[in-house]
Amino acid sequence: MAALGLAIMVGAAVGLIVGETLGGALGLLAGALVLALAMILAGALRRRSGALAFLSALTLAAGLLTGFLSTMPGLTLGYASLTNNQEAHVRQPFGDLYLQLHPHDGGPRPIEIEKGSGRTEIFVDAGVQLQLRGTVGDAVEVSWLRIDPDDPTVMDTGVIPATPRGGENVVNANISAGEGSPSTIQPVTIDQSSGTIVVTLQEPEEGQE
Repeated sequence: MAALGLAIMVGAAVGLIVGETLGGALGLLAGALVLALAMILAGALRRRSGALAFLSALTLAAGLLTGFLSTMPGLTLGYASLTNNQEAHVRQPFGDLYLQLHPHDGGPRPIEIEKGSGRTEIFVDAGVQLQLRGTVGDAVEVSWLRIDPDDPTVMDTGVIPATPRGGENVVNANISAGEGSPSTIQPVTIDQSSGTIVVTLQEPEEGQE
């Protein structure tokens, strides 16, 4: 269908010019406009335009939804993966999240996570101290495990307790692998309603303390 092809071309062009999430929203809205004009033209020529009307409404709804999501920085749906290469604020209604914390020479790079349900895994490299703060739902279990650097077997496990405070369950823990002083202090704040939080500590290699 020529109208659909033109809508895709116009939408893609707008999206590429604007870029990022807002570009996707404007691209979809531009495609919806093309389809709407094609529907009007089909009506003027007394052609059936039911399919065009459906596609136009669908594209418009997708454009409006994408535009709404673009106003919420850091929003991610489903799977998410990030590191502490830079500070971040993630909003995740559901899904799994994997956070890798590396040692670095820069200043603090705070990471804030607002999460509904799912699994959150925080991997802490040797030389990093995780400063974990936040609130969790009643059913959220916060645990940690320590793994060997050469053979990825579990050396030890434990639970990070949540303390009831003012109607909330508060998590407050500083945790790192090894016995030496960490070179990187990494603050992570998390607000999670349900699911699990697992902190994996990477033991330093022999002689790396």
